[in-house]
Amino acid sequence: MRIAHIAAPAAFGGLERVLSGLLPSLASRGHEVLLIAVLSPNVAPPDFLAALGRSGVRLEVHHLGDRAYLGERRLVRRLLREARSEVVHTHGYRPDFLHHGVAHGLRLPAVSTAHGFASGKPGLSVQERLQAFAWRRFDRVVAVSAPLEAHLLSLGVPRARLTRIRNGFVASPDPLGRAEARAALGLPVDAPVAGWVGRMSTEKDPLLAVEALANAAPPTAHLCFVGDGPLRAPLLERAAALGVADRVHA
Repeated sequence: MRIAHIAAPAAFGGLERVLSGLLPSLASRGHEVLLIAVLSPNVAPPDFLAALGRSGVRLEVHHLGDRAYLGERRLVRRLLREARSEVVHTHGYRPDFLHHGVAHGLRLPAVSTAHGFASGKPGLSVQERLQAFAWRRFDRVVAVSAPLEAHLLSLGVPRARLTRIRNGFVASPDPLGRAEARAALGLPVDAPVAGWVGRMSTEKDPLLAVEALANAAPPTAHLCFVGDGPLRAPLLERAAALGVADRVHA
């Protein structure tokens, strides 16, 4: 099957992790996989795109103006025709809103994965309304969790078009052992350790985990963050202010 995915990827995040796991898996099963990645001008392609290319995914990376909506639709329509795509799968509010109509105009099934909402960002309510409008017209919408599925239903996404598929897990090909991992992170051998994984941004609230470590965790506990984002520096500053900087690893 010839499957075209459309996204406006960032450098990191849940959506990007889903693409990194899903697309190579589809390619390994014999599908022809195309990723159309639309980036803002002067934005370097995220590193994970190169890995996708090496895995057999065909890449079309294009830099367009943030409001070049008509040009983007024309570009995507042309690429879908040239690739003779059979299914269109969009990721993120912009591709969802702009390109479900392009897919249907070409009489192609349109699928969207709802990755969640960044509740702390200005203008989110507008984005959410635009996505909800588009999702009602998709042939299939995939929710990655039960709470998100319930939220999509509340936004008017028809039950008959909604499917819940939890995000897959791509294991490391060469994981460290427990002792090696602790040594690499500078952790005591016997200390209790909690892990936090995600994008360090407002909607994920990583500072809450630091507050919990300072106020509720045993005094020997350590907290490891896996991820990055705009709240990394404030997180470390808060840990220092609470006197737990030596037990926070980010």
